[in-house]
Amino acid sequence: MKRWLVNGFSLLPIFATQPIAAQIVPDATLPVNSTVTPEGNTRIIEGGTRAGNNLFHSFQEFSVPTGGTAFFNNAIDIQHIFSRVTGGSISNIDGLIRANGTANLFLINPNGIIFGRNARLNIGGSFLASTADSLVFADGSFFSAKNPQGTPLLTISVPVGLQYGGVGGNIVNQASVTNSDNFGSGLQVQLGNTLTLVGGDVRLEGGILQAPGGRIELGGLAAPGIIGLSIDGKNLRLNFPEGVARSNVFLSNQAVVRVDAGGGGNIAINARNLEMSARSSLIAGVRILLGSPDAVAGDIDINTTDKVTMSSSAIATLVGTAATGQGGDVNITTRSFFATNTSVLSSSTFGFGNAGNLNITATDTVVFDGQIGDGLSTVASSTVEKGAVGNAGNINITTRSLSVTGGAQLQVLNRGQGNAGNLRITATDSVFFDGVSSNRRPSSAFSTVESGAVGNGGSIDITTRSLSITNGGVLTARTNGEGNAGNININNREIVSLDGVGIDGGSSGIFSTVGSEGVGKGGEISITTGSLAVTNGAQLLVGTLGKGDAGNVRIIATDSVSFDGVGSNEQSSGIFSTVAAETAIGKGGLIEIETGLLSVTNRAVLNANSLGKGAAGNIEIKADSVGVDQASIGAETVAGQGNITVRSQSLILRNRSFITTNATGSDIVGGNITLDVGVLAALANSDISANSEEFVGGNVYIDTQGIFGTQARDAQTKESDITATGAIAAGKIAIAIPDVDPSSGLVELSDNVVDITGLIADGCLPARKGSSFIVTGRGGIPASPNESMGGETLLVDLVRVDGETQGRSDPEIDKKNETSIVEATGWVIDEKGQVVLVASAPTRDQVLLADPACRSDR
Repeated sequence: MKRWLVNGFSLLPIFATQPIAAQIVPDATLPVNSTVTPEGNTRIIEGGTRAGNNLFHSFQEFSVPTGGTAFFNNAIDIQHIFSRVTGGSISNIDGLIRANGTANLFLINPNGIIFGRNARLNIGGSFLASTADSLVFADGSFFSAKNPQGTPLLTISVPVGLQYGGVGGNIVNQASVTNSDNFGSGLQVQLGNTLTLVGGDVRLEGGILQAPGGRIELGGLAAPGIIGLSIDGKNLRLNFPEGVARSNVFLSNQAVVRVDAGGGGNIAINARNLEMSARSSLIAGVRILLGSPDAVAGDIDINTTDKVTMSSSAIATLVGTAATGQGGDVNITTRSFFATNTSVLSSSTFGFGNAGNLNITATDTVVFDGQIGDGLSTVASSTVEKGAVGNAGNINITTRSLSVTGGAQLQVLNRGQGNAGNLRITATDSVFFDGVSSNRRPSSAFSTVESGAVGNGGSIDITTRSLSITNGGVLTARTNGEGNAGNININNREIVSLDGVGIDGGSSGIFSTVGSEGVGKGGEISITTGSLAVTNGAQLLVGTLGKGDAGNVRIIATDSVSFDGVGSNEQSSGIFSTVAAETAIGKGGLIEIETGLLSVTNRAVLNANSLGKGAAGNIEIKADSVGVDQASIGAETVAGQGNITVRSQSLILRNRSFITTNATGSDIVGGNITLDVGVLAALANSDISANSEEFVGGNVYIDTQGIFGTQARDAQTKESDITATGAIAAGKIAIAIPDVDPSSGLVELSDNVVDITGLIADGCLPARKGSSFIVTGRGGIPASPNESMGGETLLVDLVRVDGETQGRSDPEIDKKNETSIVEATGWVIDEKGQVVLVASAPTRDQVLLADPACRSDR
C-alpha cells in the first residue's frame, strides 16, 4: 500500500484505517425502512419508502467487499433510487453495485466514499455518488444524511440540488479491473447515461470512469453551499455556485475518464484545482469504427478557480480511425494552466469528420513546458491525421502571459485531406517561446501541411504587448504537401524580440517555407509592433524549395527595427527571402520594412536571393533613418528581380557595409538599387553596387540632398564606391542632387578700381595682424561709415564717390532724437544662430573677436 511522508512520519492514505468488511446496515429513519437480505456474496436490498416513481433507502453503513454485490431489487417502474448513509463510517466499495431496470441511482455519504480496484456498476440508469449533506428537492424538502430524523414526508418531485453544510468528505476511485462479464473497466454506466462524483476532493488514483456517449461530471465544494442539479431523463447536470470555495480534483497513476462512443459524450470538471499526473487522461470523441455523418461528439469542459496542472497526462477529443462524425471541443477556464513533462492537449481527426477546437482561457498564466527524455514533447495540437478526411480545429489561447519552453510545441497540422486549423494567441502582457529540448525539439508554434497531405495550413495569430522568441524557439508555417502554408501575423503593442541560438544550433526565429515536396504558396509573415529586435543569430525567413512562391515579410514598427550580430552557429541575424534550390519553381518573397529607425549592424544581413527558376524577392525600406554598420543589405538572383529600394531622411553606411545586387546568368540583368534619401553617407570602404557577373549590370538611382564619403566609379576600390558593373555592359548610375547654379545672383562689376579713401571713416586703431574689410561690388556692409545698412536696397549701378554727399534733412524731425552712428566693436550669435554686429563689447562669455584696441564706450 502506498504511503506518504509528512514531517518524517509515514502515514497510510486517509481512508486506510476505515473498515473494509461488508457492511450494509439499514437504519430506522424512514416510514418504510429498507431491508437487506444476504444471499451468498450478494446483499439484496428491498423495501424502502416509495413516493411516486422515487424510491428512498437509508443505511447506517454501506460498504461492499471484494467480490461482493449490493443488489437494489427495485420495481421496474422506479425512475430514481435515493440512498443515504447516516452513520459515521465511509463507504468502501470493492465489488458490484446493481439495480433493476433503468433507474438512476444516488448514493450520499458525507463521510466519504472509496471505490476500490474491483468496484463496478451494473445499473440501467445514471449514477451519482456524493459526500454532500443532503439532496434538495424542487418542493423545498430535503433528504438529509446529517439530520435523518428531520426528514419530512418524502417527496415525489425530483432533486434540484446537493447541499453542503461544510467541507464534504473525499471520494476516491481506484476501480480499474476489466471484467469478464462485459460490465467494462472500472466504474462504467451504460450508453448515453451519466456518471457523477461530487465531493469534497475527488481523487482518481489509477481509477477508470466510463460513460460512453453520456456524461461524466466531477467536482465538489469546500464550504457551505448548494450545487444545482438538473435531471433530464438519464442526463444529470451540475451547476456550481459562484463565490463558494470549491474542492480539488486529482487524477494520478494512469487514471482514465472517457466518454467516447458513436456520438455525444461530455466531460465536465468544476474544482478549485485540477491536477493530472502519471499518464492520466480525459478522452472524448467519436470512437474507432463508430459514428455516422450526423454524429457529433461532446465537449470536455474544465472550470477551475485556481489552477489546471498536467504532468505526463493527456486531454483529448478525437474522431477515431475510420470513425465518422464531428469532434467536440476542449474548453478550459482557469486562473493558471500548466502542461509539463510530455503532456498532450489534443483535438484531432483520424477518420471522416472535422476535429474540434482547443480553447484555453486563463486570467493569469498559461505554461507549456518540456519533455523527460523519451522523445516526446509537451504538445497542444489540432490535427488532420494521415488517412483522415476533414478539417482540424482551432487552438485559441487567451491569457495574461503565455510561456512555451523546454521543447514544448503548439501545433495546427494537416497530414490528411483537409485544412489545418488556426492558432490564435491573445496575451495582455507577454508571449515567450524559449529553448530546445534535450532531444532537439524547439519550443515552438507551427502550422504545417505535411508530405502527402492535401489542404491548406492554418494561420498563427499572436496579439500581445511583448513577444520574445529566444534560444532556439521558433514560429513556423510550412507546406510540404498540396496546399498553401498558413500566415504568421503578429500584432504587438511594444516589442518583438528574437534572440540567439538553441543547443541544437538552430536559430531562433520566424519561418515560412514551401518544402521540397510542397505545391502551394508560402505564408506571409506580418509584424506590427512598436519595436523589433533581431539579435545574436536570430532570423526571419521566407523561402521555397518546391513548386510555389515564397511568402512575404512585412514589418511595421513605429519606433525602431534592429538587426545585430551573429549567433554561436555563425549564422547572421537578419531577414532572408530565398528560392533555395535549383529545382525550386517559384518567386522569392518581398521584404518590406517601415519604421522610424532601422539599424543593421555587426554582420547582420537583409537578403533576398534566388537559386532556382523563380525571380528573387525585392527589398523595400521606408524609414526616418537607416544605419548600416559592418553589415549588408543585398539581393542575388539567377532569374531576375532582386531589387533594393530605400526611402529615408538619412542613409549612413559604415565600416565595410554594403548595399548590393548581383545577378548570375548569361541573360540575367542585375537588380536595381533605388535610394531616395535626404542625406547619403558611405564611409570606410562601404559600397553601393548593382552587378551582373555574366550580363548587364543593374542600375543605381540616387535622389538625395547630399552625398558624403563616396562617389560613382567604374570599378570598386578600397574607398567607398558606387558601381554598376556587368560582364557585357555596365548599368546606369544616376545621381540627382538639387540644382545649384553658381552664376545665379551675381552682379557684373566695374572694371575701375574704387577709391576707398572716402569709404573708410576714422575708427579704432587696427590691432597688429588684425583683420580688414575689402569692398568689392556692393552689399554686405554700409556704402559709407556715415550710413546704416538698409534691410532692402534697390539695385542701381555702382558709382564712384566724388565727394561727401549731404543728405536732405526733414525739418520736422526733432534733432534731439537723432542717434549717432557707433561703429561695431564685437559680434554675437542670436537665438536663430545668426551673427549680429554689436556696438559695445558684450560680456566675456559673449565676446567673439572684438578688437582689443577699441574702447568699449565708443
